[in-house]
Amino acid sequence: MAHLLYQLCIQGEITQIYQQLIRKEHRTAEEEAVLKSYQQRFFQKNEPFQHVDKWIANVVNCYHSYFIDVLTRRKDVSQAESDLLIGLGKSTFSHAQSMEEIEEELRQIFKEKGYSFVGGRTFPHYGPYIWQTTESKKVDVELLNELETVQVFFLDDFLMLGWLDYATFGEIGAGGWASKEGIYCILPRYREYLNEDQFLVSFLKHEAQHYNDYKHYPNLSGWELEYRAKLIELIYYSDHRLLERLIHQAINNDIPHNYASYQIMQQLSTFFFKKNEQKDMDKWLNIHYKEICQYGRKLYCQHTDMLKGLRTGGKNSL
Repeated sequence: MAHLLYQLCIQGEITQIYQQLIRKEHRTAEEEAVLKSYQQRFFQKNEPFQHVDKWIANVVNCYHSYFIDVLTRRKDVSQAESDLLIGLGKSTFSHAQSMEEIEEELRQIFKEKGYSFVGGRTFPHYGPYIWQTTESKKVDVELLNELETVQVFFLDDFLMLGWLDYATFGEIGAGGWASKEGIYCILPRYREYLNEDQFLVSFLKHEAQHYNDYKHYPNLSGWELEYRAKLIELIYYSDHRLLERLIHQAINNDIPHNYASYQIMQQLSTFFFKKNEQKDMDKWLNIHYKEICQYGRKLYCQHTDMLKGLRTGGKNSL
């Protein structure tokens, strides 16, 4: 269910999820719960977000209305974004002409109220991250070719976690991000998994790889950054669970996470099965994970050699 929700949500197909569940004659208890949740949030008058600070409640509800508009396609994207800008402008009494301007104003106001705010798009939609608590520490992270020392910021006590979290009722969403200052961990995603691959590899090594690439290869495209970080996950993960997630995320579209997964899935499928796409997980389970790790290492090293070649006048051959 989770991977189906992911694929449909990122394509703005909330209505399709809803209709598929309604048409299904024999629903599981999980499907009944999902159907009820989607009915209440997206297709009935939704209970507004409540907060002791009325201004905060109004801003969050502006974003929630926008999420519903774009995810159900009740409005086209440009109209929904225009209405979001107008709604947020009323909250700040602003004459800002762009989302970048208005979200910078929101960031300042939230800071005054004791919150951190990060706006912008998590492709393809707007949807901020708003939280109250930040703790940090330096961590040494082993990557394939070097030891990276990185500042890790642990973020907690969230008001908002982006549009995908809203669309899937917290089942799916970003685990964090990287910048030139360090890497940012959305702690609620990992609180119970700090000693497991889910955190140690899928967050820590993945984001540390981004941090490392920002220094060495500052002009990498979004999908190439994800390609390299996902290969690092593949190399260091202890079992097939990461591969299964890659296969579910593999979509040939413009979203960097999806396209990077698609590239890796195609390369692995070609090498191990002589076909473009092997999505049958049972077939992959017949291959020892160590062999998959080794080929992931080869792909990573090939891409690194190609990047080094570009710096000395070579051509991109990926």
